[in-house]
Order: sequence, then structure tokens, then C-alpha cells
Amino acid sequence: MIARILRPLLIVLFAAGAAYAVHWQAAQTAQAQADARLQRGAAVAHDAQDEALQVLALSAGALAEDPAFVDYVVQSLQPNAALGGGIDRASISDLLNARRRGYDVAMVLDAQGMPAALDGVLLKDKASIQRDPLVTAALASGKPSQGAWVFDGKLLWVSVHPLLRGGIVQGALVAVQAVGESYPALVARHAGVPAAVVVSGGAGFVMATQHLLPGWAVQSLPELASTLPANDALPPNGRALGVPGTARDQPGWVLPVDASGGRALVFLLGSDRPDGAAARGETMLYGVIAALALIALLASLLGSRPRSA
Repeated sequence: MIARILRPLLIVLFAAGAAYAVHWQAAQTAQAQADARLQRGAAVAHDAQDEALQVLALSAGALAEDPAFVDYVVQSLQPNAALGGGIDRASISDLLNARRRGYDVAMVLDAQGMPAALDGVLLKDKASIQRDPLVTAALASGKPSQGAWVFDGKLLWVSVHPLLRGGIVQGALVAVQAVGESYPALVARHAGVPAAVVVSGGAGFVMATQHLLPGWAVQSLPELASTLPANDALPPNGRALGVPGTARDQPGWVLPVDASGGRALVFLLGSDRPDGAAARGETMLYGVIAALALIALLASLLGSRPRSA
């Protein structure tokens, strides 16, 4: 009698144990897949930033190294009696408008780093531009500098090029490109994970741009950013972290962006579910376990029936 009860119970326990083992293995596979994609995403985000800055530097550098452009700007920066002793800002702006290619804002600074003329829209105050580390480095060294600014809830790629005449710094050309959705979209396309850029703004953080984020993450990532340590306390290549989700934390990655004017973070969002062949394999194993358990249970029940005389 006891054996009749124990056999089905053992079969059920065996099936439950096997199902748990499959679930555990699937969770490990999902974690490994998420880690690989997140780390690949972090590398893609780094490379995409470097490439964007290189393209911006090449475009702006070609203009800043044009002797005709430099001569015209330097001449226009001289006090003009016809303008009441002021400089010819309008002529510089017109020239920038005619020559700017491939970026959102072009700006000429005088030799002290003070903005003299602008083409495009950038409402950043002049004093903060003059004090900016990229500007001061380029004017002091006579060499270009590239990096990022955080301004007005956006991340901006920036390239600063000194304007040289006779080896002497006469001013600088600043090229600015806003980071739009194409940046996280590139990361998502190559790494297979949703990506976002979050920047400091106001009393906390705001979503600057994102691609493929679920709605809950759009709200939670700026809140999560406010709990993280300062950018210089994070590893340069970023680190893994849990992103609070609707039911449980999701695997994620945060990557600091070196920027002046505020903080900028790139977030990558992974998945805690296996995908592709791993997901299909998990479903198949559950089916096999269920079928074997049913066969064994039926065999046990039929074998335990009393035989007729």
C-alpha cells in the first residue's frame, strides 16, 4: 500500500526537481546572454562616441585650418571704427552659416575665449563657455580638444579648434553637435539592447534621448541615476546594475560620459529571459519532462492495480 503511494509521489518530485533544474539553467543562460550583450553595448557606446567626435573634429578642423577663413575671422575680430569700435560679428556669423557643414552650431571665440559670433542655436551663457575646460585647454595648448557638454537637458558633442596665424592663437572655432536618438539607436542595433542617455537637469536627472526603452524604464532610469555615485567614482567602462522594473529588477549597465556642465550617463537595459534557441530549448525540455513524468505516472498507476483472479 505504501509503495503504491510513494511511487507516484516520487515521480512527481522527480519531475518537479527536473523542471527546477531546467529553470535554473535557463536563468543562468539568460544572465550570461544579458551580460554579454550589455558589455558589448558598453563597448559600442564608447566607440560610437569616439567616432562621432572624430567626425566632428575632422569637419570643424578643415574649416579652422583654412587660412582664408582664419584671416577673415581675425580681421573681423579687430575693433572696427565703422561699427563704433566693435567687432564685425555679423560678418563672422554669415561666414559660419555659409561654411558650417555636418554639425548643429558653429561658434567663434576671441583669443580670451569669449564668444564673438554664432551660427545655430545655443543659449549657453558666455562666461561658462569662456571657462569651459575644453575651451581653456585648446587656447592654452594651441591644439584641438574634444569632449561633451551637458546643457538644457541635452548631451552635446563638442570640438574646439584654435585659430592660428603665425603660430599664435587668435581665437577658436567651436563645433557643437546635439546627441539625438541616432546614438542610442546605433548601440541598440549593434548590441541588441535598449539604450538611453540620461543627463543632470534641474533638481535631478532627465531623459536626454533613448531608443527602444519600455515605458516604465523611461520613468525609472532618471530616478535611478540620482542614486548613483559621481561619474568619476564609476569605472570608465561602466558597471552592471539592477534596474527596478514592474515586477522585479532587470539586468542593466551604466556607463559614465565625461562631460562639463553637468553629469551624463548611458544606460543599457538587458533582459532576464533567455532568447532565441535557448528559449525554444527551455520550452522543449519542459515538454519532455512533463511527457516522461506522465508516462511514468501512468505506468506506475497501471502497475499498481490489483490483478483479477
